[in-house]
Amino acid sequence: KASDLCYDDAQFGNNPELSDCGHRQSAWVARYLAHKGIRIVVSSPYVRALQTAVPLAESQGLRIRVDESISEDRQSSGPFRMRNTAGSTTEWARVLALWDPEYSAPPIQTPEGHEQYWTRIERAVQALAERIPPASGNAALFTHAT
Repeated sequence: KASDLCYDDAQFGNNPELSDCGHRQSAWVARYLAHKGIRIVVSSPYVRALQTAVPLAESQGLRIRVDESISEDRQSSGPFRMRNTAGSTTEWARVLALWDPEYSAPPIQTPEGHEQYWTRIERAVQALAERIPPASGNAALFTHAT
């Protein structure tokens, strides 16, 4: 039924945090992937993507590789701007503790319309496949790109 869904139209705005339901789902994902040989965790820099990645990274003792190129932002004007405004200091501390400072990706070039967005996402996935060879083990990719 609709009340069981995590989607909340009132909350669904610019870079919202996970809802309680979203946190339950991210914990479930971590349990599901626990024995799938995940050796690399890559996440969009957006709060909800990072919060979704945290339980898996924590449970597997992995760092989170934050990659702007898989960000779901489609900015129509101005320079790219990060929108990490995690409301909970505890949540943000958990993310920062797992953030891999040695991993970086090129910034997004803006302005970016719908067609440029999809082209960037396709290129980002190809670049990740090249950066993470099969011998590295399985990778989990967290983004809320649609």
